[in-house]
Amino acid sequence: WDALNEEIRRFLRDYPLKAGPPEPVPLLNCVRLRIGSVEPLPLRWGVELGDIVHNLRSGLDHLAWQLVIASGQEPDKDTSFPIVKSRKLWKAEVVGPLTSHGKAKSPVKGMSSEAIEILKKHQPFQFDEPFELSLLGGLNSPNLLWNADKHRLVHFAHAHMSSKLPAIRTTPEFPEAAFRWRKCNAYGEIIEGAEIGLAEIETHPLSVTENVVVECQLTMNVGFQTSPTSPIATMGFLTQAVTDIRAIVHELEPLCAG
Repeated sequence: WDALNEEIRRFLRDYPLKAGPPEPVPLLNCVRLRIGSVEPLPLRWGVELGDIVHNLRSGLDHLAWQLVIASGQEPDKDTSFPIVKSRKLWKAEVVGPLTSHGKAKSPVKGMSSEAIEILKKHQPFQFDEPFELSLLGGLNSPNLLWNADKHRLVHFAHAHMSSKLPAIRTTPEFPEAAFRWRKCNAYGEIIEGAEIGLAEIETHPLSVTENVVVECQLTMNVGFQTSPTSPIATMGFLTQAVTDIRAIVHELEPLCAG
């Protein structure tokens, strides 16, 4: 993970991302800015990410297996590290089957009560977060990506602008012309020709829109998707997930010693 993260950082640092020529919109006293030429992101990143999330998820299941053994019990085919999105599912799928006599099997059967409480503490439903974080925060990012990579497809890297408004300025020939964003697609996907937004002239006659050259400084981020309509798992989400998993392993490891 650290190697892929560093490679993406280097790539972004040197990425030749620029806005294309401004398009005058005289009726609105604006210029329209679009993404210029774009270099494709390396396809191998999706393959490498699939390997990473598979190892992360497998490592958690290995940990679950050892927690059962450390309690003097025998793991079975249902033993796994549960990752559930709601308290209702935790009760129905994880702890409920421990006390029922039905056919449902619990992934934590045979674990100590201390281990089960630690697993519960790290579940995604424990965190009161905005909708997008509840989908991808904590352990959800690697789990969603792992499921897709295992069953459906290789993830594709997705480039998009950061949440910060791009800086805009004019060339030295028109120092008195000031601009502000009238509309800006701050989270937009970075593809050639995509609209960045409308920059409105504040302190210069309208006619200058035909001549003023506007420079737009863009920043970008990289994320991964399982499909064009799925949420984007950004590097920030994934970095936090790796940090969380390391903390979980550190907390549970003493319980594996039996």
